[in-house]
Amino acid sequence: MVAAKGDKVRIRMANLSMTNHPIHLHGVEFIVSCTDGGWVPEQAAWPEVTVDIGVGQIRGDRFRGQCPRRLGDPLP
Repeated sequence: MVAAKGDKVRIRMANLSMTNHPIHLHGVEFIVSCTDGGWVPEQAAWPEVTVDIGVGQIRGDRFRGQCPRRLGDPLP
């Protein structure tokens, strides 16, 4: 995924594996804005740098592009 600096990015992830899986976006702080129950109100969303997604769970995250690089690339 490519996100330019200042881009609004929203990702929705589901864990379809047999074990919990921690998710982090390599140096990007994000806002957890979706859970198994759907999108949460703005005042109920919370900031994270890593979120553990349990078996069968869904999480949605949003953030603004912070530097011009591809997500998943190592930090400079």
